[in-house]
Amino acid sequence: MNLRTIARRVLAPALVALVAVGIVAGSAIADGMHMGTHEASPKMSVKIYVSKDRKAGYNLHVTTKRFKWAPWNASKNHISGQGHAHLYIDGEKVTRLYGPWYYLGTLDKGTHTIKVTLNANDHSDYEHDEMMVADQKTITVK
Repeated sequence: MNLRTIARRVLAPALVALVAVGIVAGSAIADGMHMGTHEASPKMSVKIYVSKDRKAGYNLHVTTKRFKWAPWNASKNHISGQGHAHLYIDGEKVTRLYGPWYYLGTLDKGTHTIKVTLNANDHSDYEHDEMMVADQKTITVK
């Protein structure tokens, strides 16, 4: 096999595969998907409270310890102990949280799992002892 044949049969497909991986990874980062984790302080924690709103729907209140809300640094480099949160409803990421209160709105009838994770500025999950710094509640809407 000459050099041109090797390049056409081996290097070209490898280059296409590398470009495809780069496009997928770039899209994941652009879409706010987190890559990896950061070690949290042993005392960093999050607790969530879900309550019925007096008018309609539900309110979410997030309390944290050893964590600083830093919405101005979202999507920037990691700074230990600060960031934002990610809200999941029934396993699907709904939005980022930049502070302790969020109006969930109305939910369909049935059982729902509300989960909040603490995340670094770069969207990585905070973990301690391989456990995500998160809290979740299950609510039933009648």
